[in-house]
Amino acid sequence: MNRDAYPSLVAMARAAEDRLRELAATVELPFRGAEPADGPGGAVAVGADQFVMTCRRASDAASIVGAIRRALDDGSRPRGTRPLLCVLHMGPAGRKLCAEAGLGWFDLSGNADLRGTGLRIRMEGQRNRFPRPGRRSGFFAPKASRIARWMLIEHPTSLTFRDLVARSGLGKGYVSRIVAQMVASGLVSEVAANTYRALDPEYLLEAWRDSYALEAHARLVGVVPPAEGPTNLRRIATGLAASGVRTVATGLAGAWLLRRHAEFRLTTLYVDRFPSADELARLSFREEPRGANVWIVVPNDPGVFDGASEFDGIPCAHPVQVLLDLAGHPERASDAESDLRSSLRSAWGRA
Repeated sequence: MNRDAYPSLVAMARAAEDRLRELAATVELPFRGAEPADGPGGAVAVGADQFVMTCRRASDAASIVGAIRRALDDGSRPRGTRPLLCVLHMGPAGRKLCAEAGLGWFDLSGNADLRGTGLRIRMEGQRNRFPRPGRRSGFFAPKASRIARWMLIEHPTSLTFRDLVARSGLGKGYVSRIVAQMVASGLVSEVAANTYRALDPEYLLEAWRDSYALEAHARLVGVVPPAEGPTNLRRIATGLAASGVRTVATGLAGAWLLRRHAEFRLTTLYVDRFPSADELARLSFREEPRGANVWIVVPNDPGVFDGASEFDGIPCAHPVQVLLDLAGHPERASDAESDLRSSLRSAWGRA
């Protein structure tokens, strides 16, 4: 198999044999037993341990969630065996999800996290050698993600199909299709007739973050006269509001409003339109990527404004949106993310 081409499942299964032999000296192959419904695989011995392996080409976090649930809930797996997952490339979100579930895995790009009796294999840092051709779409596309957003905002409350249509502002047929995809993925459960809830809000959020990019929104990057982050935030937010521009803070500025987590330099605001040249001049804003301390962002979907609240007169995006955007921020974004994630767990009743 050409390792850099996007392979068929059959070709992937053959490559998985070679990869296992590279990882461990004592591997009993070829595969034995029936193939799982969602991809080639079978029983394989690695050292003293027996695994039942499944190969999946899709390795985005949403697909990994489905693979984890199927692997752990597989009643046909022989006693004494453990699930083992092979993908083309395991990203950071998938690695985290597998670690939390205790699921061993390896990929065909050169990464692995596998343990057994006297066995510990961990390899990371290898790039994706199998980028999927074409543009990704699905239930985390800009418009479709309104469904996930409302499920996370309202969790642990269940939402009816009518609720989702009303909150998202999307058509019934579109909502029905997106919800069906989410249920099929294992991220969402139909808890009663036409009533839905995230099976695990943290898994749903992690799956969304895996396919989310702040850079997908249109962005104006520049500088205003240096000042402390909170001072700039208030001055810019109130100045834009006075010009009739709808704003909500996000990223580091949003985390500060929500949690007073830490001082920050970069102020990021979503706006419903880019300010005019005169409006920017009144803010003393100058477009300049080097040393930028302000990002003014026009979103690719107005759903980013859903669930916003005001703090001391400054509108702030919902914590879910702020957490999504922190991944695209510098400074102390990881610390702010950890603090905000703990707050969300409490809101979801998972503290």
